[in-house]
Formats: sequence, structure tokens, C-alpha cells
Amino acid sequence: MFAYQNNFFYKILLATVLGIFFVAGCTQKMTANPDAHYEKIKYIYLSEDIGWPDTRLEKKFSRYWNKRFTGKDPEGIYSYEAPHFQKMVLFPRYEAYLNNLPKGEILRIEIAEFIRATEYLYEVPLTIIFQGSDGREHSMGTRDRWVFVEGVWYHVLRDPLAFPGVG
Repeated sequence: MFAYQNNFFYKILLATVLGIFFVAGCTQKMTANPDAHYEKIKYIYLSEDIGWPDTRLEKKFSRYWNKRFTGKDPEGIYSYEAPHFQKMVLFPRYEAYLNNLPKGEILRIEIAEFIRATEYLYEVPLTIIFQGSDGREHSMGTRDRWVFVEGVWYHVLRDPLAFPGVG
């Protein structure tokens, strides 16, 4: 009799746990993929023979820079950084870095070229023209870097003043 009661108890316990997971799964709010939609940035290519080496890179690039300039999703921006960067720089430090960067609306990005450093690494000299929070037009030049890791493009942040030894 005792073995039967014990077996029955485990069946009730299992049914209860499964029921809780089922209810929790049904009531969980479904959220859309934040990367499903992105605003395409207006690009100006400084040479006629410039083209994106990979359409996935163009989408990731647009998403990254839109997020970066709005500053509204620091964790999302952090997730675009290269895996080695995320291992070396903890999120709170990265978030503090983001808080000190210019914010605004990107008006256009002028791309000089795509430099293929390796099969998995591209450098992109560019100038970002944006409307700052002060309402004026500003420009920022940089040499952007992107790395392809296990089928995903990641931004390679190099700022030796803010993150010495990372890059």
C-alpha cells in the first residue's frame, strides 16, 4: 500500500509542476524580436564601386548605429559588440561609456570603403552625420570594424582611452 501511495504522490507532483509550467508559458507575454524591424540608414558611398560585402552586415550595421545613437537600449547595443569584448568588459562599465557618447538622430552615413582585413573582419572608414540633442547637425568620423563569428556579425569596439587592452 505504501509503494502505491508514494507512486501516486509523484504522479500528482509531476502533474502539478507540468501544469504550472504550462500556465506560465501560456501567460508569458510574447515579445517581438527587436531586430525584426530596423530603420535603414541613408548611406552615401564615396566611390561608385562600394557595395556591402554581406546583406546581413548591412542590417546589423544599421541596427547597431541606430541603437547606439538613440541610446535607449544599452543592453541591446552591448549584445552587438564582439564576444571577446563582452568577456573583457562588463556591462556596467560599457553602459557608463555609452552615457558619455553623443546622442541624436542619424541623418546619413558616408562610407569611404569596405576594407577586407581577413575573411571574417572588415574595416569601414566612415563619417556619421547626425542631428544632436541640441538640434544642430554634427559629424563624427571613425574607422568602424566588424567581425563575423559563427554566422553572426559583431561590432568591434576599439577605444584605447576607455578600454585599454581591448580590441
